[in-house]
Amino acid sequence: MYLKVFIQARMSSNRLPKKVLMDFNGTSIIRNVVDSAGLDNAVVLTSIERSDDPLVDYLKTEGIEHFRGSLNDVFGRFCDAINYYNIDWVMRICADSPLIPPLLLQSMAEIDRSNADIVTNVFPRSFPKGHSVEIIRAKTMLEVAQDQLSDSDKEHVTSYFYRNIDKFKIISVTQPKDMSHIDMAVDTREDYDRLLHMSKDHIKYSPDSWRVKQC
Repeated sequence: MYLKVFIQARMSSNRLPKKVLMDFNGTSIIRNVVDSAGLDNAVVLTSIERSDDPLVDYLKTEGIEHFRGSLNDVFGRFCDAINYYNIDWVMRICADSPLIPPLLLQSMAEIDRSNADIVTNVFPRSFPKGHSVEIIRAKTMLEVAQDQLSDSDKEHVTSYFYRNIDKFKIISVTQPKDMSHIDMAVDTREDYDRLLHMSKDHIKYSPDSWRVKQC
């Protein structure tokens, strides 16, 4: 089952524009995320807008694969990329997560998903913000009719599935200690200053203790 990591990124974030290219521990925020995901398996999904040209130029210089699509219809951007790469599964992570641990991504990818549409650690959330991982069956995404999606669904990609849990097989991953109050994402300048110089093992995970439950 062919899986690729799709990292959604844009330069026009409202609270901290151009943050994905900001220096973070000696390299860019986006490079930190790509390195956690694995350079050979990661694709940065950005937009066709001119505002994202500097990001694309940087990705080309770094040898990081990228795909461009709609700015506001991120769901559609994902579907276009799925068709382009002809994959079976997509792991979705956000570019504001420079401290997402490789162990978390690897452990999520190893969970049996043969009878699932989605494997998620955000439904319900017990992991920190910025450590969000969703693995979605490509066929499931492609079969969603666009007229069923609200503008919010198109922006947030997976909200439609969680709102219609009776239609989908969702595997929820939670951990014994609730860390949902912890914020490890770079959303504002204050977040950046707070998280700068932290390491990716700042939060220790024990995958053997996770609870894996079919919703």
